[in-house]
Amino acid sequence: MSEQVEVLLVGDGPVSTAAIERELAGSGLELVISRALSEPEMLAACGTGRLDLIIAIDNDETFDAVAALSVAREMAPLVPVIVIANASGEEVAVEALKAGATDYIIADRLTRLGPAAVRALHDAEAHGVVARADEAVRESEARFRGIFENAPTGIGIRRGRHLIYANPSYLAIHGYERLEDIPDQSVLSLIAPATLESGTATARARIEPTEGTFEDVGLRADGTTFPLEVQLSNVSLADGRATVTFLSDITERKNAQEELDRYSRDLERMVRARTDQLLEANEALQRATETRIRFLSSMGHELRVPLNSVIGFAGVLLQGLSGPLTDDQRKQIGMIYESGRQLIGTIDDVLDVARIEAGKEELHWEQFEIDTVLAGLADSARGDAAAKDTKIVTQITSPPVVIVSDRRKVAQILTHVLENAVKFTDAGRIDVVLERPDEHAVIVRVRDTGMGIAPEDLADVFEEFQQGRYPDGRRPEGSGLGLAICHKLAGLLGGSLTATSEPGKGSEFVLTLPVGPVVDLGGEL
Repeated sequence: MSEQVEVLLVGDGPVSTAAIERELAGSGLELVISRALSEPEMLAACGTGRLDLIIAIDNDETFDAVAALSVAREMAPLVPVIVIANASGEEVAVEALKAGATDYIIADRLTRLGPAAVRALHDAEAHGVVARADEAVRESEARFRGIFENAPTGIGIRRGRHLIYANPSYLAIHGYERLEDIPDQSVLSLIAPATLESGTATARARIEPTEGTFEDVGLRADGTTFPLEVQLSNVSLADGRATVTFLSDITERKNAQEELDRYSRDLERMVRARTDQLLEANEALQRATETRIRFLSSMGHELRVPLNSVIGFAGVLLQGLSGPLTDDQRKQIGMIYESGRQLIGTIDDVLDVARIEAGKEELHWEQFEIDTVLAGLADSARGDAAAKDTKIVTQITSPPVVIVSDRRKVAQILTHVLENAVKFTDAGRIDVVLERPDEHAVIVRVRDTGMGIAPEDLADVFEEFQQGRYPDGRRPEGSGLGLAICHKLAGLLGGSLTATSEPGKGSEFVLTLPVGPVVDLGGEL
């Protein structure tokens, strides 16, 4: 009941409006009173939907109480109606109560009006709560029935083996239109006979349901079978315990799973076959590589023997041990001597590349001072550099930088990089810089002011048999394997060798090496 009470006073009779308002006010109600003297006025007032109480004054000459009750029951069925009439109107009182009046007040006993109004309003409020609850229940039932009826999942309710409800999806899954069409309305009619006879836990669960989810084989009305997923849940209904069944036809899922399994098996076979092919190819490649190394080693040995003889005898002749030589003879024998040495170097380079690619290159780890190695290599290169009017400047950090690596291979890389710098630099400068960017790595930079490397050659500078060119287009002496070997060795040592260059201004080669697990030996190496 609201704080303000909307009261409609209908009709006009033996009781004044002022007396009615006085009695109602004495009951503690806060009133908002409106009047209706005729049926049209009452219809308009009831149409607003804001009434809490109707008081009808019976008067045959204007608008009698029974007529007012008829309008009230039609337009405002939940609003209580109190009829006020003369003491002689017993027939009116009976008709009014039959017509649905909440109470009947005799005009000369108007003091009952206040308590009657309070009671009527309280009763109306209670009836309204009940009515709203009933309506909510009806709406909820309708909503849930709509959900059940339209759910894509099959939903059935059973007691034991007897189905008492099945939604359209449940019936459609099994090929039926009505629940009554299922033989005996029994779940046994919906299960493949072979499943029922198997005596499995699934079969027992379908016959004597227990809660859980499992797969089963269903039976359609036309006798065909199909895979099902079944979920059972026991519930308490108003008329006793029951089991709710949720069904899904999983034919598509099963087919997809079988297809996936087939693809998986095919893929597994393909992977095994491809793996076997790769293993065979790898073994063949390994055999070919080993054969190549043996061939190169054998050929290297076969070439070295006569080459060493050629170089040895050429050296003897150049020393004059077999007699004096003319200038032309000395020049030609010198060419034989240098060509032999170059050929020996090429053979060594080819063998180095073959060993590295075959994984046969052995590393000999030791702890040493890289600054000492670098200083020695720079001193060794200064003679050749001075002959070309080129200066070598070293910038080596202090104190000594100790690393763990392969000393011989580090020296091999740096020697070749320095020789390259000297080879391509005339009347310039070569900077050799040792840096320690952090505790984990060291960096050696060899930067020259030589002729530089063309961009198209820089991209392939570490490829095998690639050589730079002089400005006049000539190729320098050598096999073109030196930088390729250095690049591979740097990778074997856990580092890297990179190059940058600008034609006409020089090149820079950067060797980065890990420091490794250095052990403090008290200053002695």
